Amino acid sequence: MTRVTRISFAVLTGLLLLNFSAPSWGKDIYFVARDFEGNRSVWHTDSMLLERPADRAEELTFVLENPTDTEHAFVMPGVQMITREQVLMPESGSDIAEPMRIPYVEPMTVTVKPGESKRLRVHATDLFAPKSTGVAFRFFCTIHKDVHQAGSMFVM
Repeated sequence: MTRVTRISFAVLTGLLLLNFSAPSWGKDIYFVARDFEGNRSVWHTDSMLLERPADRAEELTFVLENPTDTEHAFVMPGVQMITREQVLMPESGSDIAEPMRIPYVEPMTVTVKPGESKRLRVHATDLFAPKSTGVAFRFFCTIHKDVHQAGSMFVM
């Protein structure tokens, strides 16, 4: 084997190993608060179509950005966010071989201060359940409910 062939083989092997060991990142969905003339506000992406993933373990994260000078709230009834997780280790002699992750969830209701960004982990297990297929989840700002344009997320 020539030196070039060995180097090429080593680089290819390294890239393959790197590819197989790379973490599987979930999907980030961005919402950006916008203020308009006439005291109107909107969360931009105002509507979206979200397909159920083939991989049920895929993580979904909402990224809320507020570049305005006004505090905004983000509420999406029917969708829950993960606030923390507890990892339970299996007992010896148990049929369960791996640790179990137990998510603690709350309704999707947050406040985003001016100039602030927040990352919210969505409890995707409930969101992508068969009962949610074809459902529209509305989101809006409870602080400016009369002047804030609401949006929708459709799960397919």
